[in-house]
This record gives sequence, structure tokens and C-alpha cells, in this order.
Amino acid sequence: MKKFSINDEVYEAGKFGLRVPLFVWRINHGNNGSISYTCSASKGRDEHDYTTKQIYYLAELY
Repeated sequence: MKKFSINDEVYEAGKFGLRVPLFVWRINHGNNGSISYTCSASKGRDEHDYTTKQIYYLAELY
């Protein structure tokens, strides 16, 4: 089940002091049913894949 949508503003878990927003650019579906999200602060630069346990909405962090 998808948790985030494209262009959603999310934050990386464990980096609460930094609070650099990441944006979801792509939703990746694995063969085993897993979902990961390609996110970065600016599109095309420093993109990384994250699972639903690694990124959160800002409201979920508090």
C-alpha cells in the first residue's frame, strides 16, 4: 500500500535537528510487493531510495 504520493514533502527519520525536506520523485514497486520511494531535496540531485520506515511526514515526527 502506498503511503506517500509524488511531490509530497517528507523528512528522513533520525535527522530531527536537520529537518531538511525531501520530496518524493518516484514510487518504486519491487517484485515481492515492497514499495520504496526515490527522494531528494532537489530533483535530479542526490537522489536516494527510502522505505516507509525511513521517511515520515513532518506531523508524524512530533
